[in-house]
Amino acid sequence: MPEQTAPYLLDYLQRLGIYGHGAMGPVPLSSLEIRAWCEGSGIELQPWEFEALRAASRAYVACLTGSDDTLPYGDPDELADPDVVDARLEVLFSRLTRPINRRKD
Repeated sequence: MPEQTAPYLLDYLQRLGIYGHGAMGPVPLSSLEIRAWCEGSGIELQPWEFEALRAASRAYVACLTGSDDTLPYGDPDELADPDVVDARLEVLFSRLTRPINRRKD
């Protein structure tokens, strides 16, 4: 796994159970399950931590149930390349700054 910048989130994910159980097998943790765990454990998550836990659960289930050997966090060699990291951050920040298009019903 790549170096972790917030290792406590992995601990939280393990305490949460990593994934839920659906009728057809493992499913990502729902927002309700994460919220219930937070209330029951007395842990208050920041919004980005909440989303990181949801994304980690989705990635784990995708890797667990997928048919290929793709790692959920990407190619470890690319994660060490500053140009790749810069490009990914640029895409992320551009998505955060674009206006929200409201649906017209």
